[in-house]
Amino acid sequence: MKYSKVVISLFTAVIILTCAFFPACNLENPIMEKWWVEEEPDYEYVAIIKDVPLLVYETIIEERIIYDIIYNTIYEYIETPPEYVYIDNILPPEVLLQFINIQNIEFILFAGDSSEFNGDHGAGGTTDLKPEEKKTNNNIVDAAAAMLKEDQELFIILHGHANPVSGNKDEIESLTEMSLLRADAVADKILDIYGEGEDALDSRMTTKGYGGTNQISGSNTTYAGLNRRVEIILFRVETESSLKDTKKGEM
Repeated sequence: MKYSKVVISLFTAVIILTCAFFPACNLENPIMEKWWVEEEPDYEYVAIIKDVPLLVYETIIEERIIYDIIYNTIYEYIETPPEYVYIDNILPPEVLLQFINIQNIEFILFAGDSSEFNGDHGAGGTTDLKPEEKKTNNNIVDAAAAMLKEDQELFIILHGHANPVSGNKDEIESLTEMSLLRADAVADKILDIYGEGEDALDSRMTTKGYGGTNQISGSNTTYAGLNRRVEIILFRVETESSLKDTKKGEM
């Protein structure tokens, strides 16, 4: 299977599965409402969603614990040149991604210049979350923690994002830090709801900050607040079931 086909098929799976299993999708999430309700969704958002499989791959290979777990789960099913069939050689995306089944994607919103979950705006911000947005945030993390508790084979990735304004070097550095703090804040909230101690999800949850590089909307538009978000991505590792339609020697 060529790389482009992997991305397209995973993108299709994302769109189909995003709201099929996630309880919070029935809530009034302003981001999901924008995506599902509008007849012509923002093209930038479509591009970002299409990039999700690659971002998931990037995060997996950077988080060694999770990568090793996934590798040890799939290694006997890998049909790829021998030079890749060693745990110290990172599997390429066209191999690894065929075993990754993205179950759900949801979004947590943040107040302006804030890295606190459901916190008020920071010193440089002016925008606070609405009560309904805070309620949605709470329901989403509750649902994510419940799914992780129910299904011990689920992994969770938290990608933090921020809203760029000036684009200068200092802002880029500060937003990168801010976005990671936001992802960590959501991770802490999920872990608190999940229970069982601070190390309970170490082998199944990881965070990453992208600063202001993955905007959903323009920095000064009505939807600029959607850039201040954390994407919650839940996925499973599939082996035998994912290979039923894959002929020997094909990728």
